[in-house]
Amino acid sequence: MLIPALIPLLIVGPALMDLPWAELAADSGPSDSAAFNDYIVRSNVASLLSNALQLLVGGMLGAAVYRLVLDPARGRGRPFGLGLGMDELRVVVGYIALFVGVMVVMAALILIAVGVGLAFWPMLSEAGRVWAVFALIFVSLIALLVVYARVCLIPPAFVAMGDFEFGAGWRLGAGQTGRLILMTLVIWLLSIVIALMAYAVLAAVGFGLWTALGLGAALPQSPAEMIDFVSSNPRLAWLGVLILPLSWVYGLLGVVSMAPYASAVRQLTPSAEIPEPAASATNEL
Repeated sequence: MLIPALIPLLIVGPALMDLPWAELAADSGPSDSAAFNDYIVRSNVASLLSNALQLLVGGMLGAAVYRLVLDPARGRGRPFGLGLGMDELRVVVGYIALFVGVMVVMAALILIAVGVGLAFWPMLSEAGRVWAVFALIFVSLIALLVVYARVCLIPPAFVAMGDFEFGAGWRLGAGQTGRLILMTLVIWLLSIVIALMAYAVLAAVGFGLWTALGLGAALPQSPAEMIDFVSSNPRLAWLGVLILPLSWVYGLLGVVSMAPYASAVRQLTPSAEIPEPAASATNEL
């Protein structure tokens, strides 16, 4: 997961260093717009590349978690259960479908809210308008949760069934919407609690290391100052040890957010409908 973040930094970094930071700090107009144009172009390229890499890595991680939950034997022979094949493609397609579905529902909700507002807004008092806004927000959140609960099983169902049948994941959620909504809320709450506790501990440890290394309280104000600060303080390398527990926490959050949906697919799908893995997966890397 670090790759989608590091590669764009390598692309944007040179342009970031060339920006006229002294002029920006003095609130004076930039004397050369070429540096800004280069930064904008590089930022757009880095953003597109980052999104593509995040989708690819997300598909790999999702497929690995789904496989190991659905059938641990399917993850054997792969480092950490990771692979690159049709399962990963199915998960990527499932994530795109899930995103598009939620976005369509959000657009529809916005149009409905605007229509309701135009129809009833002049009739409401000031207090009534406040309550109407809260009511629209609450109804919209419930609608989004309902839609998400019905489509959240599509990516793991793709892996379980070994095909691209969108209807399979949709049918599995029939009659289970309330339970899937509750499970989603529990997953979100658990993820928030884990993240807050872990990041608080890591922040305290990082602050302790910073103080113990005698790095001072002054922080760099620009990328150029950051480069000078890092080059003159090689002791900063010790802070790199925090990447290990941070990666573990990030991995834990990923598993917590994905594994329950694969487990739901496993529980809701008759064993006879899940194909056995092939003896030799020739389409896997």
